Amino acid sequence: MSTQRAKIERLTNLLGGEAPELRIGHVSISELARQVSTPCYIYNGDLLVNQIRRVRQALGPETALYYSLKANPSLGLCQIIAREGVGAEVASIGELILAREGGFPAGATIFAGPGKTDAELELSAKLGIHAVNVESIGELGRLSGAANRLGTTARVGLRINPAPSQGCPDAHGRRPSPVRDR
Repeated sequence: MSTQRAKIERLTNLLGGEAPELRIGHVSISELARQVSTPCYIYNGDLLVNQIRRVRQALGPETALYYSLKANPSLGLCQIIAREGVGAEVASIGELILAREGGFPAGATIFAGPGKTDAELELSAKLGIHAVNVESIGELGRLSGAANRLGTTARVGLRINPAPSQGCPDAHGRRPSPVRDR
């Protein structure tokens, strides 16, 4: 069984630090703690940028990258990711506002997820985001109505369920259920 000290040393070495003090972005953890106090979350922006660039290089220029803000809604991370030309995938009005404040262009923002409110649909149309993934005919009508009231058009993505046979579970073992129109 490993001691805590041994675990810390292995983690430090794995992350490229020098035992016994872990460093992030060439700054020691203790120095970071002195500067910002604790508890806190610390991210290495250079590492994040390098990973984004590696993914983009692996997938090629024909692939658009989107960051799901629900994964980590940190304004600082959003700003770093947006500067790399990554789009935003949002699932609430709060995330839509954060995407805008974080520097993601409206034209590179997709709104996905069920149960969108009228306010969310209206703001999406007003901002002119890339697409709203609609979940039902009712939601499509509500989005169209919001866009019409604003004198604009809204781009949509359609989520299509090919209606598997009754009672047949999907790949995750879930059984199909109808999407209800609002």
